[in-house]
Amino acid sequence: MELLDWITHALQVLRSNLCWMGWNLLLAWIPLGLAIALFQTRFSWQTQSPLQRGVWLLGVALFVAFLPNAPYILTDTLHLIETWGWERSHSTVVLVILPQYVLFLLAGFAAYAVSLVLLSKFLQNQGWGQWSQPIQFMLHGLSAVGVYLGRFERFNSWDLATRPRQVLVRGLHDLVMGRSLLVIVTTFLVITVLFWITAPLVERLLTSPTSAAPCESPPQSLGR
Repeated sequence: MELLDWITHALQVLRSNLCWMGWNLLLAWIPLGLAIALFQTRFSWQTQSPLQRGVWLLGVALFVAFLPNAPYILTDTLHLIETWGWERSHSTVVLVILPQYVLFLLAGFAAYAVSLVLLSKFLQNQGWGQWSQPIQFMLHGLSAVGVYLGRFERFNSWDLATRPRQVLVRGLHDLVMGRSLLVIVTTFLVITVLFWITAPLVERLLTSPTSAAPCESPPQSLGR
């Protein structure tokens, strides 16, 4: 009976997190979907018409706007700390809550890492490889600002379109405030270090194992 009660409680805990985790993961994977659409196509800037370039740049703007949602998931560890405080069952914490949060955090930051690796490969294919690292650092910085605005100012990505003035004013204000700037810089460093750790793994996973070896021709019959 105790085991049945524990299983029932564990399922309740899982369900209580699924709603907001699912929503945050959806937002985190939007930039990944945009990265696949924008940076894995046979797009060549030099051969595109002005209209095609404009549509592509609009997609890039959406990508940048939604990108902070991926590293934002790292700040959801605050919910883990809160849950740890009120959850009395240590077995539920170790066997249910911790694995759920680990998978959640990995899935969120993986979307960020894969998105930036796809962007880097795209820049290299376009002949703009020298801009890859500066753009990565710029996106780390913008994401850090976006994470702060989302976590502490409660802005969403679409507020850039619906409330651009408020987002800009609060963003500039936070950049000159000592405590806010410290949080943003710390977030930037965390994102940068985690990307530095995960990017090589992502690059290996995205590299086709058959691309390095040429295809062998089938053996010829000795009777012909």
